[in-house]
Amino acid sequence: MKVDLIDISIKDLRDFTLYSDQYLSMNFRNFSASSLKLRLQFLIFENKFKSFDSFLDYYKKDELLQQKIISNIIPRASELLRDASCFECFFNLMQQTLQKEIIEICLFEFGNYSETISLIIVLNSKGYLNKARITIIDLTSGKGLPDFYKFTQKDIDTGEINYAALNSKQNFVDFFSMTESGYEYLVPPSAQICHKKISEITSAEIKFDVIISRNLTLHYNFRAHQNIFLTYVNFLEKNGLLFAGTNEGFDWCSGIEQLIKPNKTKPFYIKK
Repeated sequence: MKVDLIDISIKDLRDFTLYSDQYLSMNFRNFSASSLKLRLQFLIFENKFKSFDSFLDYYKKDELLQQKIISNIIPRASELLRDASCFECFFNLMQQTLQKEIIEICLFEFGNYSETISLIIVLNSKGYLNKARITIIDLTSGKGLPDFYKFTQKDIDTGEINYAALNSKQNFVDFFSMTESGYEYLVPPSAQICHKKISEITSAEIKFDVIISRNLTLHYNFRAHQNIFLTYVNFLEKNGLLFAGTNEGFDWCSGIEQLIKPNKTKPFYIKK
Protein backbone atom coordinates (compact mmCIF):
# COMPACT_ATOMS: atom_id res chain seq x y z
CA MET A 1 0.00 0.00 0.00
CA LYS A 2 1.34 3.39 -1.00
CA VAL A 3 1.77 5.90 1.81
CA ASP A 4 1.30 9.59 0.97
CA LEU A 5 3.82 11.52 3.01
CA ILE A 6 3.56 15.28 3.34
CA ASP A 7 6.35 17.42 2.01
CA ILE A 8 8.79 18.95 4.51
CA SER A 9 10.92 21.88 3.40
CA ILE A 10 14.36 22.93 4.59
CA LYS A 11 12.67 25.79 6.45
CA ASP A 12 10.32 23.30 8.16
CA LEU A 13 13.30 21.21 9.32
CA ARG A 14 15.03 24.35 10.56
CA ASP A 15 11.94 25.41 12.54
CA PHE A 16 11.66 21.96 14.10
CA THR A 17 15.34 21.69 15.08
CA LEU A 18 15.46 25.29 16.36
CA TYR A 19 12.46 24.79 18.66
CA SER A 20 13.75 21.41 19.87
CA ASP A 21 17.13 22.93 20.65
CA GLN A 22 15.91 26.11 22.36
CA TYR A 23 13.04 24.73 24.41
CA LEU A 24 13.66 20.98 24.79
CA SER A 25 17.49 20.92 24.86
CA MET A 26 17.51 18.41 22.00
CA ASN A 27 20.12 19.12 19.35
CA PHE A 28 19.06 17.62 16.02
CA ARG A 29 20.96 20.11 13.87
CA ASN A 30 23.77 17.67 13.08
CA PHE A 31 21.48 14.84 12.05
CA SER A 32 21.43 13.95 8.38
CA ALA A 33 18.73 16.17 6.87
CA SER A 34 17.37 13.40 4.62
CA SER A 35 17.20 10.94 7.52
CA LEU A 36 15.53 13.43 9.88
CA LYS A 37 13.06 14.48 7.18
CA LEU A 38 12.01 10.90 6.46
CA ARG A 39 11.58 10.08 10.15
CA LEU A 40 9.41 13.15 10.66
CA GLN A 41 7.33 12.37 7.57
CA PHE A 42 6.45 8.90 8.85
CA LEU A 43 5.80 10.17 12.38
CA ILE A 44 3.49 12.89 11.04
CA PHE A 45 1.66 10.29 8.95
CA GLU A 46 1.34 7.87 11.88
CA ASN A 47 -0.07 10.63 14.09
CA LYS A 48 -2.56 11.71 11.39
CA PHE A 49 -1.49 15.33 10.97
CA LYS A 50 -2.56 16.91 7.69
CA SER A 51 0.30 19.38 7.40
CA PHE A 52 3.69 20.13 8.87
CA ASP A 53 2.42 23.39 10.39
CA SER A 54 -0.38 21.62 12.29
CA PHE A 55 2.14 19.04 13.52
CA LEU A 56 4.62 21.69 14.70
CA ASP A 57 1.90 23.71 16.49
CA TYR A 58 0.85 20.60 18.40
CA TYR A 59 4.45 19.53 19.01
CA LYS A 60 5.18 22.85 20.72
CA LYS A 61 2.40 22.51 23.28
CA ASP A 62 1.95 18.79 23.88
CA GLU A 63 4.54 17.17 26.14
CA LEU A 64 3.44 13.62 25.36
CA LEU A 65 3.85 14.21 21.65
CA GLN A 66 7.27 15.74 22.26
CA GLN A 67 8.38 12.65 24.16
CA LYS A 68 7.00 10.35 21.48
CA ILE A 69 8.65 12.20 18.60
CA ILE A 70 12.00 12.56 20.35
CA SER A 71 12.11 8.92 21.44
CA ASN A 72 11.51 7.87 17.83
CA ILE A 73 14.24 10.10 16.41
CA ILE A 74 17.15 9.51 18.76
CA PRO A 75 18.87 6.12 18.58
CA ARG A 76 16.96 3.61 20.65
CA ALA A 77 18.26 1.43 23.44
CA SER A 78 20.01 -1.61 22.07
CA GLU A 79 19.74 -5.08 23.55
CA LEU A 80 21.95 -5.90 26.51
CA LEU A 81 25.44 -7.05 25.48
CA ARG A 82 24.74 -6.69 21.78
CA ASP A 83 27.80 -7.98 19.90
CA ALA A 84 29.10 -9.63 23.07
CA SER A 85 31.93 -11.25 21.10
CA CYS A 86 33.17 -7.73 20.32
CA PHE A 87 33.04 -6.89 24.03
CA GLU A 88 35.12 -9.99 24.74
CA CYS A 89 37.73 -8.96 22.15
CA PHE A 90 37.63 -5.39 23.43
CA PHE A 91 38.34 -6.49 26.99
CA ASN A 92 41.24 -8.72 25.92
CA LEU A 93 42.74 -5.94 23.80
CA MET A 94 42.32 -3.44 26.65
CA GLN A 95 44.18 -5.75 29.03
CA GLN A 96 46.99 -6.29 26.54
CA THR A 97 47.55 -2.65 25.58
CA LEU A 98 46.71 -0.70 28.77
CA GLN A 99 48.86 -1.62 31.75
CA LYS A 100 47.54 0.96 34.25
CA GLU A 101 46.14 0.90 37.77
CA ILE A 102 43.07 2.92 36.76
CA ILE A 103 41.79 2.99 33.18
CA GLU A 104 39.87 6.10 32.13
CA ILE A 105 36.91 5.07 29.97
CA CYS A 106 34.70 7.52 28.09
CA LEU A 107 31.33 6.25 26.89
CA PHE A 108 29.01 8.22 24.59
CA GLU A 109 25.31 7.65 25.28
CA PHE A 110 21.93 8.80 23.97
CA GLY A 111 20.26 8.71 27.37
CA ASN A 112 19.12 5.08 27.24
CA TYR A 113 22.30 3.75 28.93
CA SER A 114 22.09 0.27 27.42
CA GLU A 115 25.76 0.44 26.40
CA THR A 116 26.71 1.65 29.88
CA ILE A 117 24.99 -1.28 31.56
CA SER A 118 26.57 -3.73 29.11
CA LEU A 119 30.03 -2.28 29.82
CA ILE A 120 29.55 -2.43 33.60
CA ILE A 121 28.37 -6.06 33.39
CA VAL A 122 31.42 -6.99 31.27
CA LEU A 123 33.87 -5.27 33.64
CA ASN A 124 32.11 -6.73 36.69
CA SER A 125 32.10 -10.27 35.29
CA LYS A 126 35.83 -9.98 34.61
CA GLY A 127 36.63 -8.64 38.10
CA TYR A 128 37.80 -5.40 36.49
CA LEU A 129 35.21 -2.90 37.65
CA ASN A 130 37.40 -1.40 40.37
CA LYS A 131 40.13 -0.68 37.78
CA ALA A 132 37.89 1.48 35.56
CA ARG A 133 36.77 5.07 35.94
CA ILE A 134 33.86 5.71 33.57
CA THR A 135 32.83 9.10 32.19
CA ILE A 136 29.46 9.06 30.44
CA ILE A 137 28.94 11.81 27.88
CA ASP A 138 25.20 12.12 27.35
CA LEU A 139 24.24 13.54 23.94
CA THR A 140 20.61 14.11 24.94
CA SER A 141 19.02 16.20 27.66
CA GLY A 142 19.31 13.31 30.11
CA LYS A 143 19.54 14.16 33.79
CA GLY A 144 22.18 11.62 34.66
CA LEU A 145 22.59 7.97 35.41
CA PRO A 146 19.51 6.57 37.22
CA ASP A 147 19.94 4.49 40.37
CA PHE A 148 18.46 1.41 38.71
CA TYR A 149 16.97 0.20 35.43
CA LYS A 150 13.94 -1.95 34.71
CA PHE A 151 13.99 -4.85 32.24
CA THR A 152 11.44 -7.34 30.94
CA GLN A 153 11.85 -11.09 30.82
CA LYS A 154 12.51 -10.78 27.08
CA ASP A 155 15.35 -8.30 27.75
CA ILE A 156 16.92 -10.73 30.19
CA ASP A 157 16.50 -13.74 27.87
CA THR A 158 18.17 -11.86 25.00
CA GLY A 159 20.94 -10.58 27.24
CA GLU A 160 21.60 -14.08 28.56
CA ILE A 161 22.00 -15.44 25.03
CA ASN A 162 24.45 -12.64 24.20
CA TYR A 163 26.29 -13.08 27.51
CA ALA A 164 27.16 -16.66 26.57
CA ALA A 165 29.79 -15.23 24.18
CA LEU A 166 31.74 -13.86 27.14
CA ASN A 167 34.32 -15.95 28.92
CA SER A 168 32.76 -15.61 32.37
CA LYS A 169 31.86 -18.03 35.13
CA GLN A 170 29.15 -15.80 36.63
CA ASN A 171 25.49 -16.26 35.75
CA PHE A 172 23.94 -13.39 33.83
CA VAL A 173 20.77 -13.25 35.91
CA ASP A 174 22.84 -12.81 39.07
CA PHE A 175 23.52 -9.21 38.02
CA PHE A 176 19.78 -8.42 38.34
CA SER A 177 17.10 -8.41 41.00
CA MET A 178 13.74 -9.96 40.23
CA THR A 179 10.63 -7.92 41.07
CA GLU A 180 6.88 -8.37 40.57
CA SER A 181 7.02 -6.32 37.37
CA GLY A 182 10.20 -7.80 35.90
CA TYR A 183 13.89 -7.29 36.60
CA GLU A 184 15.95 -4.41 37.93
CA TYR A 185 19.62 -3.66 37.40
CA LEU A 186 21.29 -1.78 40.22
CA VAL A 187 24.58 -0.06 39.40
CA PRO A 188 27.20 -1.57 41.77
CA PRO A 189 28.36 0.86 44.49
CA SER A 190 31.97 0.12 43.50
CA ALA A 191 31.43 1.53 40.02
CA GLN A 192 33.29 4.81 39.53
CA ILE A 193 31.00 6.77 37.22
CA CYS A 194 30.53 10.43 36.42
CA HIS A 195 28.01 11.91 34.01
CA LYS A 196 28.75 14.92 31.78
CA LYS A 197 27.56 16.76 28.71
CA ILE A 198 30.09 17.14 25.95
CA SER A 199 30.07 20.93 26.42
CA GLU A 200 31.39 20.41 29.95
CA ILE A 201 34.73 18.87 29.00
CA THR A 202 37.52 19.61 26.53
CA SER A 203 40.38 17.46 25.31
CA ALA A 204 42.76 19.89 27.01
CA GLU A 205 41.28 18.99 30.41
CA ILE A 206 41.26 15.22 30.17
CA LYS A 207 42.34 12.37 27.92
CA PHE A 208 40.83 8.90 27.95
CA ASP A 209 42.46 5.49 27.69
CA VAL A 210 39.31 4.07 26.10
CA ILE A 211 36.43 5.59 24.14
CA ILE A 212 33.31 3.52 23.50
CA SER A 213 30.96 5.09 20.98
CA ARG A 214 29.23 2.55 18.81
CA ASN A 215 27.30 3.53 15.67
CA LEU A 216 27.02 7.16 16.74
CA THR A 217 28.13 8.61 13.40
CA LEU A 218 25.47 6.67 11.48
CA HIS A 219 22.83 9.23 12.46
CA TYR A 220 24.72 12.37 11.47
CA ASN A 221 25.62 14.26 8.32
CA PHE A 222 29.13 14.13 6.83
CA ARG A 223 30.39 17.27 8.56
CA ALA A 224 29.17 16.08 11.96
CA HIS A 225 30.58 12.61 11.24
CA GLN A 226 34.01 14.18 10.69
CA ASN A 227 33.73 16.39 13.80
CA ILE A 228 32.65 13.47 15.99
CA PHE A 229 35.55 11.37 14.73
CA LEU A 230 38.01 14.18 15.53
CA THR A 231 36.48 14.33 19.02
CA TYR A 232 37.41 10.67 19.45
CA VAL A 233 40.96 11.28 18.24
CA ASN A 234 41.48 14.39 20.40
CA PHE A 235 40.09 12.76 23.56
CA LEU A 236 42.26 9.63 23.25
CA GLU A 237 45.54 9.17 25.05
CA LYS A 238 48.49 7.81 23.09
CA ASN A 239 47.92 4.04 22.74
CA GLY A 240 44.28 4.70 23.68
CA LEU A 241 41.60 2.37 22.36
CA LEU A 242 38.51 3.36 20.35
CA PHE A 243 35.64 0.84 20.35
CA ALA A 244 33.36 1.91 17.49
CA GLY A 245 30.39 0.40 15.69
CA THR A 246 30.78 -2.39 13.16
CA ASN A 247 29.08 -0.36 10.40
CA GLU A 248 30.92 2.93 10.93
CA GLY A 249 33.49 4.08 8.40
CA PHE A 250 36.37 6.37 9.27
CA ASP A 251 38.80 5.64 6.42
CA TRP A 252 37.89 8.88 4.64
CA CYS A 253 38.04 11.05 7.78
CA SER A 254 40.76 13.61 8.41
CA GLY A 255 42.75 12.30 11.39
CA ILE A 256 42.50 8.60 10.54
CA GLU A 257 46.28 8.58 10.01
CA GLN A 258 46.64 8.96 13.80
CA LEU A 259 44.97 5.59 14.39
CA ILE A 260 45.71 2.00 13.49
CA LYS A 261 43.19 -0.83 13.22
CA PRO A 262 44.75 -3.94 14.81
CA ASN A 263 42.00 -6.29 13.64
CA LYS A 264 40.34 -5.83 10.24
CA THR A 265 37.27 -7.79 11.29
CA LYS A 266 36.62 -5.93 14.57
CA PRO A 267 35.72 -2.24 15.10
CA PHE A 268 38.75 -1.29 17.23
CA TYR A 269 41.32 1.45 16.68
CA ILE A 270 44.47 2.33 18.61
CA LYS A 271 45.97 5.83 18.69
CA LYS A 272 49.59 5.88 17.58
